[in-house]
Order: sequence, then structure tokens, then C-alpha cells
Amino acid sequence: PAPFAARASHMSGPGAEALFGNLVPKAGEFISSSSGSFGEASGKTLALYKRFVRAVPVMKRLHRLQVSDDEVRDVIRDQFLRHRDIKDVKVIDLLVFRGHTELMEIMMMHKQTPHLMQYVNDRRKKLSEKDKSFMDEFFEQ
Repeated sequence: PAPFAARASHMSGPGAEALFGNLVPKAGEFISSSSGSFGEASGKTLALYKRFVRAVPVMKRLHRLQVSDDEVRDVIRDQFLRHRDIKDVKVIDLLVFRGHTELMEIMMMHKQTPHLMQYVNDRRKKLSEKDKSFMDEFFEQ
């Protein structure tokens, strides 16, 4: 494996575009004016979701994640579904901005593998808690 500096040297310039394509936003790309309507904000949210999903193989390769693509996509979906009931356009715009920032930090390796695995482990823990039967909970007490 390549040393850290070779794998994650600054993700800007012509080399980064060849490696990441349009997965990493260019400087200032996602900083935009407020959405004019709920539909526009929803469109931005969907575009961000698609960008995250397209980035899964690169994320896994960069961070050497030992989980399936499907599991990573499930974690991403769960993170987006956490906020599905929000209707305020300004709040949605803020969350989209934070999402773009999160993706950029992941792709530029400012977030390290343990940070990403925490999302996976939290989801696994939540799923295992749902699988407990009544009797399992009864005997634990």
C-alpha cells in the first residue's frame, strides 16, 4: 500500500480530478444561494445523496473499509432518512451544506477510517437491538 502522503496528498489540481472525477466538490461549488422552494431544496438533497452513493467505491478504497458496498449505502441512506421530516427550506439548505462538507472531508481523508466505521458500528448496534425478542429483554433484567 502507498504511504499516507501518496494516497492522500492534497486532493486538488488536475490529478485529483482524474482520480475523483466530480465526487469531490470544487472550491466554492456547493456554496450557493438559499433554495427558493421546498422542491429546489429537495433536488439539492437528492443530488447530494447521489453524489455520496457514487463515492462509495472510492471511499472504501481510500479508507480501506472492510464492509460491503451495500452496507455503506445503507448507512448513507439512514443518515439521510434521519432528517426526512424536515420541511423548513433553510434547515434543509444547512443540512445539504453540512453534507457536502462531510463528503469533502471523507474524500480528502480529514475524516479517518475509525470515524467512518463508527457510523457502520452504530447502525449495526441499532439493528441488533431491533432483533432482540421480548424474552431476550425479559431475561436481561
